[in-house]
Amino acid sequence: MWSILKASGIDPAPQRSEATWSQFLHSQAAVACDFFTIDTALLRRYHALFFIHIPTHQVFFAGVTANPTGAWTARAARNLFLRHPDQLADARALVRHRGSQFIDTFDEISRTEGPEILKTPVRTPKPTHCDGLINEYRNAA
Repeated sequence: MWSILKASGIDPAPQRSEATWSQFLHSQAAVACDFFTIDTALLRRYHALFFIHIPTHQVFFAGVTANPTGAWTARAARNLFLRHPDQLADARALVRHRGSQFIDTFDEISRTEGPEILKTPVRTPKPTHCDGLINEYRNAA
């Protein structure tokens, strides 16, 4: 395909004038959420749900559980919005992946608090803001 475009004098990837994904998230005062795992010395694995306010990089831990079900995730999100209403009030978008822990109830809680749900694209090639934070913590440990 590239050789056909080149032979026709067409650049395969034209310059885009729109904002990048990162610029868009900063402009929306977005909040991203994800899980990371904690492995203990007793060979147990726990899952921590956290939210990061992208413009300020402020991190909010919503809870830790051994089994992150959809109902638990929705409850943790509701509690987080109740505990930190002022810090999360300006968020216009909540970025999340498409995991089974994020059920419709989770989305509805977010919608009632204000932020619009933005699901990451399937097979996102670049790490999200949450992945970068997780890698930072793991490298520091």
